[in-house]
Amino acid sequence: MSLLFRPLNFSSKKQELELIISCAGVNLSTERAAKVSKLAAANLDWDYVLATAEEHGVMPLLYWQLKHLSPATVPSSVWQKLSQAFDGNAYRNIALTAELARIERLFTTHNIPCLAFKGAVLAQLAYGNLALRQFVDLDLLIPPSAVSQASEILKQEGYKPQFQLTERQQQKYLTLRCEHAFWQEEKQISVDLHWAILPQHFSFSPETQLIWDNPQQVSFGKSKIATLSAENMLLFLCSHSAKHDWSHLCWLCDIAQLLETNPNLDWELIAARTGKIGTRRMLHLSLYLVNNLLDVTLPAAIEKQISSDPKIISLAIQVQQGMFDNYSSWIGSFPVAKIYLQTMESWRDWLWYWVDAIMTPTPLEWKILPLPNWLFPLYYPLRLGRLILKSSWQVTINQKSQ
Repeated sequence: MSLLFRPLNFSSKKQELELIISCAGVNLSTERAAKVSKLAAANLDWDYVLATAEEHGVMPLLYWQLKHLSPATVPSSVWQKLSQAFDGNAYRNIALTAELARIERLFTTHNIPCLAFKGAVLAQLAYGNLALRQFVDLDLLIPPSAVSQASEILKQEGYKPQFQLTERQQQKYLTLRCEHAFWQEEKQISVDLHWAILPQHFSFSPETQLIWDNPQQVSFGKSKIATLSAENMLLFLCSHSAKHDWSHLCWLCDIAQLLETNPNLDWELIAARTGKIGTRRMLHLSLYLVNNLLDVTLPAAIEKQISSDPKIISLAIQVQQGMFDNYSSWIGSFPVAKIYLQTMESWRDWLWYWVDAIMTPTPLEWKILPLPNWLFPLYYPLRLGRLILKSSWQVTINQKSQ
């Protein structure tokens, strides 16, 4: 039985959405499997099913479950699209995994510590099959001291950085952001180089030594790639989902699969770390959602903790209502992670969220107006002014188009 169960109330496409959610897992219960078979035989809007499953990153799971549970009820034209999407995703994932192993070897050769997370390692660790998870890039965590060296290695391999930074700008960028994207045009592969899991100014950003604590090895044939411990992976996945208002089903599915394949998680360690860094509500909301949507069984002690927070239910309802309605909150031209803000347990984090969103300088401001180090504080009002002008311009354009 689901914890604090609340029925899903979709405004439209109820059967289509229930089918997608029911298929969002690797090992389905007898009840969920029967539901998939029943829903697949209904008169469905299959174009909507395929588009929504793709958007929410669960197309491979939809194909996998329908293939095993109800192949005869799916129209042939739908099967063709599903098969092509599944095969394309599988081939892409194999190519990305090979590139991940190659880059990891390069970094190891240059004595750069590296942890891969999300992407291929999560597919193998939580799903047990590279083909069953959609991912589009490679995420690598390295120490801050190795960013310049790692960036140069990627450039030598044909990767172009998202921002062309001078050495002085890169040192400043390290203190303001926690990742930098690189793109390889020929291979069509993106690498996100991280030196922290979350922006360091948030109270819930874990200390560096905690992230590197007790890494685990994931095997890909003869290759082994280090990744976060299962406990750290869970905390990261919950924080990542929170940052994006739990807007995609695949992020909840990642959490559900990680829990299923790691039944012996150290919950005392998880509770201690969430209590220390202020992510308990983010964790509890994520766990409530995977319990309620994906039928994941939670330890009794965790259920009791979740039940003690009356705000969890109202937040979960907001997530469920917005997930499939293309809902997003905006103020002017700024997208706002409204539910994420409500899970923050410190007013300082709430304040930092807004400072980071509207005032923290980016390389775009540096490009517009190069300034010496001693004038760097001027970039804060410059960014705010630029965004105000951008917002005003967009409002004017929208008014003229009406």
